[in-house]
Amino acid sequence: MATIGNPNMHPWFHIPSLMGVLPDMSTAAYWMMRGEIKKLGFPRVPEFIELLIDAGAYVYGCNMAMDKMKLTEDDLADGATILGAMEFMDLAEGPQIVFV
Repeated sequence: MATIGNPNMHPWFHIPSLMGVLPDMSTAAYWMMRGEIKKLGFPRVPEFIELLIDAGAYVYGCNMAMDKMKLTEDDLADGATILGAMEFMDLAEGPQIVFV
């Protein structure tokens, strides 16, 4: 997790950007944010993706990013598919889509 310039840090514990260069600050920020997310009762990412797919959402992996990271469709969650940028643009025309 990037601590430098991250506006999403805890409201009472803002880490100045300069402190982000200190060893293990990213690790500390990661564990702090993980604890905050757990307090909110959010599921972990794999479970959250499964919930989305079960609810009827379509989940896509970016073909170019997957190629760069040497991932295959087997690395994706069950129900997710790989799309190229132009395929996504065709799908995104008209319907309501959240791209994250």
